[in-house]
Amino acid sequence: MPTALWLERLPVHPARVVELEGLLGEMVAEMRSAAGCLWTDASAAMDDVPSYLVLSEWRSSSDLEAWLGGAGCRELGLRREPWLRDSVSGRRFSGGA
Repeated sequence: MPTALWLERLPVHPARVVELEGLLGEMVAEMRSAAGCLWTDASAAMDDVPSYLVLSEWRSSSDLEAWLGGAGCRELGLRREPWLRDSVSGRRFSGGA
């Protein structure tokens, strides 16, 4: 069964970097504990400072969909919203069989 990769780019308001970095730790920990998450990591983007990238691999597309539609993901999205300077962009990639 192919895995699913999820990439999010979070463009942060320069005055809110500290707050978002704190939330990133919580976000990564919550994603790592979600059913079907194989791994998750976050890093500063180098081409749009300050922005952060969150990348995760999921056992299946269904597991990723469950995370994206779940309460934990929604709650984290609402908490980070005030600190962003632009919309979050997300991209999904599927692995080969």
